[in-house]
Amino acid sequence: MTTWLQKFVSLAPSQRILLLQSWFLLGYYRAAILLTSFKRLSANLQHHPLSVPAQELPPHQLDEAKMIGYLVSAAAHYTPWQSLCLTQVLVTQRLLAKRGI
Repeated sequence: MTTWLQKFVSLAPSQRILLLQSWFLLGYYRAAILLTSFKRLSANLQHHPLSVPAQELPPHQLDEAKMIGYLVSAAAHYTPWQSLCLTQVLVTQRLLAKRGI
């Protein structure tokens, strides 16, 4: 049986760092959700009712975006606090934006 530690060690170093970043950001955004208003939190979300459809990502960016989504979801399973969809979306958006995706 594979433990979480074995899974963690089997990741590439860059993925381990991203997983740890995700875990800490999940805690940060969970606290932010509990302590601030939704209006303030959603100010960073991009809402464009008349926005144009996003263009297709190059394969390397698509792979990176999928990996970020996977690692944020995986980190959410190991938090001692609730890391539901809003928290995961905020973390994922921040990590994608940092990479220009």
